[in-house]
Amino acid sequence: MNRSHGNLNVALLPSLILAAVAAGGWYNYYSERENSQSLESNNESVQRELNQEIDQQKQSIDQLTQTERELGRKLENQQNTIDQLNQIEQELLESLTSGKKSQEQLQASFDEFKVEKEKIENSMQLEANRAASTTAELEMELQQRQARQASLEDKISVVSGEKSQLTSQLEEEQKRRQQLQQQIASVSDDVGRKEIALADAEQDVSQLNQQLKSTRQEQTLLEANIDELNQQRKKDSERFANLKRQLEQEINASQVEISQLKNQMTVIKLTDDVLFSSDSADIKTTGKKVLSLIAESLNAYPDRSISIEGHTDQIPTGSNSRYASNWELSSMRALAALSYFQQNGLIDPKRLKLVGYGEYRPAYSNSTADGRKRNRRIEIIILPPESVLAAQN
Repeated sequence: MNRSHGNLNVALLPSLILAAVAAGGWYNYYSERENSQSLESNNESVQRELNQEIDQQKQSIDQLTQTERELGRKLENQQNTIDQLNQIEQELLESLTSGKKSQEQLQASFDEFKVEKEKIENSMQLEANRAASTTAELEMELQQRQARQASLEDKISVVSGEKSQLTSQLEEEQKRRQQLQQQIASVSDDVGRKEIALADAEQDVSQLNQQLKSTRQEQTLLEANIDELNQQRKKDSERFANLKRQLEQEINASQVEISQLKNQMTVIKLTDDVLFSSDSADIKTTGKKVLSLIAESLNAYPDRSISIEGHTDQIPTGSNSRYASNWELSSMRALAALSYFQQNGLIDPKRLKLVGYGEYRPAYSNSTADGRKRNRRIEIIILPPESVLAAQN
């Protein structure tokens, strides 16, 4: 289960990494957005300031224009006054020349006129100086405002450039955010599939663990059975070794062969001359003693079936034989051994069965006399337990 959690963590790791990247992307996106909004706000502030500056410049220009018009009107009025004075001066000169008035009167009028003219000229000069000073101040202020306006326009241009750059960056961040969203969706789908696969794998692991547990239990049981079988096999080996020693006291060692097979089947092979005379199915006295000894060993396995099988060599029965074929001869010999066990109460007949194979299952080559002799045999087989037979089927 720890491995399952580890797999889950590994399966979710790409999603967590991508989520972190996405968070960074969102952070960059909103940072760029805030910067753009800040620049937009600064741009609006500078634009308002510039508009105010332009309005003030317009007011200054209007004021300067009005001042110039007023100075113009004053200069025009003063010029008219000078023209009138000049005209009066001309008239006085003419009067002086023509002698219409007395010399003293003319001189007094002329002096008075000059004083008045000088006052007017001084006044005009003051007005002109004041107008020039005011104009210079207004022009200087206008220049300052124009410089301020140019500076603000430059600032607006810079801010607009930065805004354009940030807008481009914001668009790029939006594209990246969309790509990240697509990647997140793709990874989420992939993680979903992996989680499903992981859940299936965990279920498989759980089933395998159950199977492993069951297998281990079976293994433990099998090991116990193997130990029991080994012990039983050892006992069987000792029992059949003892049987073979007992049989060898009655017959030659070459006439009997006992084999223990791996499926708990034991085969006792007896050459036919131990039990029967040639072309006969009647058990000899020595054969009966041998069968009695074998029966004692067979009864050590009361739950096992016994198969008695008859075999011959390939030489046919003679014309004077009681048996029409080797098949019949082998079957009758097997029946004779079975009947001996049954009639003498040596083995439960429910455990017994017989079969005759004739010459069709030779154990050795029939090309030699020894091989043919060994093929003429009776096999008494202790069959495997029913549980083993059922497992084999």
